[in-house]
Amino acid sequence: MHLAEVPFKVVESDSKKVEVRLNDAKRQAVEVGDIIIFVLFSDNTTKLERSVSALEHFSTFTEAYKQYEAEEKFAAAEYYDEKEITNSGVVVFSLK
Repeated sequence: MHLAEVPFKVVESDSKKVEVRLNDAKRQAVEVGDIIIFVLFSDNTTKLERSVSALEHFSTFTEAYKQYEAEEKFAAAEYYDEKEITNSGVVVFSLK
């Protein structure tokens, strides 16, 4: 999964414990115990790995943010349109 520099650095420092994403087909394949490889947007050679310790599903990003407000927040509309969110829902990966 690609991350911008600031979120990448926060994951790298182990300060970020969750990743919130659209629950599209690619994310639906992720299970507890899987390894997520995070890739820095600006440098595809810079990567780090985190294990998925839990999954939680939500209907909308707003619902996920209510639960994980201190951990994660971004403008989902910048990345996904309303139809995608309605069709797929949202998944929160707990990282370790």
